[in-house]
Amino acid sequence: MIVETSGVSPILEPLVGLTERAASDAQALQATSSPAGVRIATVDEAGYTQCGCAPSRFRGLLLVALAASILCPGSGALPTRPAAAQTEPARLIVHQMVGSRIYPQDVRDNIRWIERERPFLDGVVLNLNEASSSVMRNAPLSYRAVAAELAPVRDLGSSTLQYNLAVVFNDKCADPFDDWSVCIGNWVNFARAVKDAGLAGIAFDNEEYFTRWTNYPDDCDYPERSLQEYHDQVRLRGRQVMAAVTAVFPDIDIITFQGPYVSEPGSPSQFAAFETVNRADRNELKGAFFAGFLEGTGSRALVIDGGGAYGLRYPEEFALFYEWRRYGIASDAADSAFIPPHLRPLWRARVSLASGLYNMPWRQRDMDAAIMGEAALNALSQADSYVWLYFEQVDLVTPGGIDDDWVDALRTAKETYRLRVHSSLPDQPAPAPPRGQPGREHPPSLSMARRVQSNRV
Repeated sequence: MIVETSGVSPILEPLVGLTERAASDAQALQATSSPAGVRIATVDEAGYTQCGCAPSRFRGLLLVALAASILCPGSGALPTRPAAAQTEPARLIVHQMVGSRIYPQDVRDNIRWIERERPFLDGVVLNLNEASSSVMRNAPLSYRAVAAELAPVRDLGSSTLQYNLAVVFNDKCADPFDDWSVCIGNWVNFARAVKDAGLAGIAFDNEEYFTRWTNYPDDCDYPERSLQEYHDQVRLRGRQVMAAVTAVFPDIDIITFQGPYVSEPGSPSQFAAFETVNRADRNELKGAFFAGFLEGTGSRALVIDGGGAYGLRYPEEFALFYEWRRYGIASDAADSAFIPPHLRPLWRARVSLASGLYNMPWRQRDMDAAIMGEAALNALSQADSYVWLYFEQVDLVTPGGIDDDWVDALRTAKETYRLRVHSSLPDQPAPAPPRGQPGREHPPSLSMARRVQSNRV
């Protein structure tokens, strides 16, 4: 099968090899499938999925999701997103670092101004001066210490900032084969304090600013053990952390900024957030930790792939990014070493997808207020739960901290997204299942109509 590539965005060109293999796999499956057959899904200019050939410059560009293992026999359509994700709009939150970290007291001091001047923000990511960098260290962190840092926002009662998260920075508390009891206890105390303060959950910034531990075998204390042994052990540690956290905070949202795709060699390189840092051959264990999170979650928690691929701009890019993370990475065709077969159906049903946007140029791609507004709208349209703004050297939650054109662009993006969501929902939508539980999916026609409308309005 020939895959047409003329006019494809440069960021998508490396996907062609993957899609050619997916086409071959799908044709092989079609030959042995039920009489109803399996049809190939393509992406058209609007960025939505359809069956058959789309009359556009993207005709023949198969979804990177390795169609052989994800298409529904007989239906001719890709599985739609989980019902809970479709009936609840994605939230826009902001995470600030260099020169403008957001601390609890900052929010308390400016809350009425934020509500009035930044109504498009659904939440902020809070930095805790000591606790955020202490969770992943092999020294006890008390509940009382975390609660004291969160005290200014306890029961904040904001009319707009209703999805606030507290950040945990990555560090090496111990080798995965050593004792993790202190680290797990730290996660529990942090999560309990976050819950008691009224926050929605935790943002796990898994980039390694301190001591690295996810690069096998360089960062590992037992290099004689195989990579698969480390995958299994790290997945165990993730499962233990999440099980302990959800025991004290059952309906927590936990977003991992750099998703598991950074550990999968089959992931398109354009989807890695950091070209020289987050390569699969230097982050072999990040994906396994996320997989453990998914295994250890309860029925109500939300485990979120943060999607920090900062170079994405256009609807078709976000659409393909979504499909790879939802279906491709967890497919039998991809056969990811850190996603065992028993976990793959749960992955497709339960992982929630977010996207991160950076306020600086990235990989020769420009960034300014207008570009940010467009990217924010496109990201919101292809997210299940959150879009997080990663801002440096500016301050979105303090008067005078950022130019008005950025504020206007974000306000317009959020309002446009809100109008699209409300106009595309059915008159009487079915109630969403409890958060985190897979539920009945919307008919493909509704899913398709929503995506068509959200990309063409």
